[in-house]
Amino acid sequence: MGFALTALAGLIVLAVAVMLIRRAGAESVAGGVTAGSLAPCPQRPNCVSSQAGDELHAVEALRVAGAEPLQRIKDALSNEPSARLIEETDGYLHYVFTTRLWRFQDDVELLLDRQAGVVHIRSASRIGYSDLGANRKRVEWIRDKLL
Repeated sequence: MGFALTALAGLIVLAVAVMLIRRAGAESVAGGVTAGSLAPCPQRPNCVSSQAGDELHAVEALRVAGAEPLQRIKDALSNEPSARLIEETDGYLHYVFTTRLWRFQDDVELLLDRQAGVVHIRSASRIGYSDLGANRKRVEWIRDKLL
């Protein structure tokens, strides 16, 4: 009986901690577009970007066939329950992805580079130090949806 109460108390403490962490990370870390570029990733390994110059954060830009690459991306993500489009301007999309279990939110930004014929992408966790590769996997998942 004592073990069960200790375990229950531990779960309650964990749940409260997660709620506090979620609340602390509730603000977007999306940087928008400055001088034609997405915001750089922070030093933490919980962000990837096609505009990053270092191996830890770098991912390849998306090559999206067709005349309307951002519309193709919107179509590909339209039925994804974890993705919510929160901002759209000319050549720019900002999504928030919410994880199923803990309801953590990650920001995904896409910037059309017409001259290079690519869509730059940045995916970043709002909280924590490491994302255990979740943002890199998300970028590759989006890339696969566009094939």
